[in-house]
Amino acid sequence: MGLGTDIIVGFLLRRRLRFVGLANVVVRHHQDADDIFQQVVVAAIEHDSHFVDEDHLHAWAMRTTRNKSIDLAKKKQLKSLSPQVLALIESESADISYETSTDRDVALWSCLGKLTESAKYILKLRYELNLTVAEIATQLGRKEEAIYQMLSRSHRALKRCVEIELHGELTPPLGIRQSKGGDN
Repeated sequence: MGLGTDIIVGFLLRRRLRFVGLANVVVRHHQDADDIFQQVVVAAIEHDSHFVDEDHLHAWAMRTTRNKSIDLAKKKQLKSLSPQVLALIESESADISYETSTDRDVALWSCLGKLTESAKYILKLRYELNLTVAEIATQLGRKEEAIYQMLSRSHRALKRCVEIELHGELTPPLGIRQSKGGDN
């Protein structure tokens, strides 16, 4: 008896970013990585009776994501990462605590949605399309220093937002003091 469709889909969706991230490292295109993840989910549902537990499902899904990614990279004639590097990426992913990662992933996705459109666009160019800062600067007609500043501001905003999402307001923003009961 397998895990069942609901458990398989729920498990994979909670760890979606991990699988999409692995695929994206290999195929270097976010949409292709999402497509690969969807293929893995469909294949897992088709093979649901084979999985004895979630660890087995996770190992199978990582291996399947890797293989589908490599196949697509070969088809697109992309230079692939070495098997050793892919194994390291997979092992690092396996070492991450599921629940901690999932909470942080959810917070990050939520925070990404709160960024300005220009910040989202810069991050997309840099991390989804893998453009260098120089390429982004040329494309936008801006100086490299300005792009570095925009990226830095976006990273700080995301970091702060994720911390707030995970732990609540920890410290007041810089330059703002919290008043105590009798202070005016």
